[in-house]
Amino acid sequence: MQLAWAKPKIGSSHCSDYAASARFPFQQAVARSIQLYEQLLADAGALDFDDLLLETVRLLRDHSAVRQRYQAQFKHILVDEYQDTNAARIVDHQAASQLTAQYLRGGG
Repeated sequence: MQLAWAKPKIGSSHCSDYAASARFPFQQAVARSIQLYEQLLADAGALDFDDLLLETVRLLRDHSAVRQRYQAQFKHILVDEYQDTNAARIVDHQAASQLTAQYLRGGG
C-alpha cells in the first residue's frame, strides 16, 4: 500500500522527495525499495500499471498530434469508476479529459 502511495505523481519526483522525508525505519526501507524497483523497471525498459496510466496522460497532454488522432478515433469513452478511492482515478479522469476536451468546449 505504501509503495503505490509513494510512487511519483505526474511531472514530479516524489520518489526522491519521499526518500528525503523518510524518518522512520519502515519509511526508509520503503524508500530504498522504491528506488530499487524504479531502477529495475528502467533497466528493463518496463512500466508498471501506475506508470502506464501516468505515461498515457503525459502522452496525451504533451503530444497534440497523438491526442488529436485518438480524439478523432473515439466518440465515446468508458471510464471504470472501480478505483474511486485511488489516485489512479484522477489519472483516468485526466486522460479522459484530454480525449474529450473538444466535446466539452463544444467543438464536436
